[in-house]
Amino acid sequence: MEEKTKERIKKLKREVWNKRIKKIKIFLVFFIFLIFFFGIYQLKKAILYYLWNLEIFSLKEIKVSPSDLKPLITETIGLEPGKNLLFLDIEEINRKISQLRFVEKSKIKKILPSTIEIEITIRKPWIMIKSEKYTTFVDTSGIVVSPPELPENYWKVKGIEIENFSVIDSDKEKIDVLKEIEKWYNFFNIGNLFKIVEIDISNLEKIILSDGEREIYVATENIKEKFEDLKIVLEECISKNYQWEYIELRFKNPYVKKNPKF
Repeated sequence: MEEKTKERIKKLKREVWNKRIKKIKIFLVFFIFLIFFFGIYQLKKAILYYLWNLEIFSLKEIKVSPSDLKPLITETIGLEPGKNLLFLDIEEINRKISQLRFVEKSKIKKILPSTIEIEITIRKPWIMIKSEKYTTFVDTSGIVVSPPELPENYWKVKGIEIENFSVIDSDKEKIDVLKEIEKWYNFFNIGNLFKIVEIDISNLEKIILSDGEREIYVATENIKEKFEDLKIVLEECISKNYQWEYIELRFKNPYVKKNPKF
């Protein structure tokens, strides 16, 4: 009986010892990993410090395209020669540039070891907005831009309001409709048959396209199909030398109103 008791005590002691060994092993593994990650952190810190102070990566040149924008862009982003190129925040630079109203988008590239290249896309006039208060130009995003050299080549649009150098939010839908009109106007080569000069988009249920003498009425629904019909109608009018006053496209079938002068 004593032998069995002794054997049981030995077994219990071994189990206790094995548990202690297991805990020690877990602690050692955790400690080794801790030392390893701390060493990696310190190594990374040392490498970053070394790279930060390397003269070869000091910013020496800022290239801007178009080149005439360089003074304004460099002033806007606030970069000075000597900053470390590796650690420049491209997103922050891009954010600063995008705040310039005339900038549509910018592309920024680091050219190691010491140059940054900035390519600017300038907003271009798309349409002329006319109202009793003002005449101005906007791009395809509805942002006010500088007038072009040949303003007569642009559509004159009524019925859109401008506020704080941009089309007001409630009129943004009209910009999208105009894009759709332009898309199918060009796709079906309507300009060879009827050249749009003015557009009155005050009422989306009756958009008036005018060449200065005649008018075409459309709405926002099925613009592609309506312009496809318009091409057929215009070609027929030209082939028959039919003089018309307006063309109604808002309903199922196009209607052509004859000019009473002819």
